[in-house]
Amino acid sequence: MQTEQIVFTAPGVAELQQTEIPAPAAGQVQVRIAVSAVSSGTERANLLGSDTLSWVVPKCKAQFPRVLGYSSAGVVEQVGEGVTDLAVGDRVALSWSTHTHVQNIPAANVTPIGDIPFEEAALFHIATFPLAVILALMINEVQNSRFKRTVQMV
Repeated sequence: MQTEQIVFTAPGVAELQQTEIPAPAAGQVQVRIAVSAVSSGTERANLLGSDTLSWVVPKCKAQFPRVLGYSSAGVVEQVGEGVTDLAVGDRVALSWSTHTHVQNIPAANVTPIGDIPFEEAALFHIATFPLAVILALMINEVQNSRFKRTVQMV
């Protein structure tokens, strides 16, 4: 099956390219994307080849060509071997997806959404980013508080 996907081929260059999508492998599902969320800051950094692509890896240089995206929603078209909790026709949200019409993705990155509109479900994954930062700050605060109490007790 042929599909189209957005590919950043060089700094400052984005192209819509044709690509072949095979049947999903074991543990994967194939999803036809209805909505793919765009984070303007992340997309811009990737398009320009910025070294601020990751808050986990400082000075992370973009490699080209690059296929981006991470938060989308659509409909399951096929399921790979061993996938039992998703079925053809399920409406789903995807985590760590790409900007493409159809894609294969690990079933673990797919969540059923029922009747939630695709436009809302496509934001599920991207919405977790600020929550992850808050959680990291809370964990850091707890660790620092324990450390301070230990130091004061000695």
